[in-house]
Amino acid sequence: MNKTVAILGPTASGKTALSIKVAKKLDAVVLSLDSLSVYKEIDIISAKPTIKEREGVVHLGIDEVFLDQEFNAYEFIALYNKAKLMDKNIVIVGGSGFYLKALIDGLSSNLKIDKINRQKAKNNSQLGYEMILKYDQKYAQKISPRDTYRIVKWLEIYYQFGISATEFFKNNPPNSHEDNIELYEIEIKRETLRSRILKRTEEMIK
Repeated sequence: MNKTVAILGPTASGKTALSIKVAKKLDAVVLSLDSLSVYKEIDIISAKPTIKEREGVVHLGIDEVFLDQEFNAYEFIALYNKAKLMDKNIVIVGGSGFYLKALIDGLSSNLKIDKINRQKAKNNSQLGYEMILKYDQKYAQKISPRDTYRIVKWLEIYYQFGISATEFFKNNPPNSHEDNIELYEIEIKRETLRSRILKRTEEMIK
């Protein structure tokens, strides 16, 4: 039976190199959690592995979409399902805990937002927190007034379905997707990490 492992860690902790070594040993597919590596045009700031480094290992979640295209947790889960169809072990690696949480806890299959309401939510994001306070006190207690991302997500649901996010998820609970994932986290000394980040930044600037 194939297995899935997840390697987590801060920037410059060495998780990418480790994931490739593990993938070669397990004959696995690597699925990137990195929220920047998924885009094709930003090779430098994303610090994605080079084509040479990826040689011999199938990578998903890297260079999947252009900057003007949307990529969210639903697309990530679709990539995970694509990896499973390859009938290999899977190594998930990166720092975007949101995608991993969505994979483990699941997402509501009914949460489909059209482009018009997505744009409407973005345009009204400054008024969003006041609306949340008025219509969804429970949700308001979970977020900061400056949490634009979650405010916009709440507005998308409100404009699309005409109800609060709390009510929507009560009526449409997430479907658990995957709970058999081995989790590993890289621990590294702060001084070492700071030195690695500085070195990586200098290499990006060159």
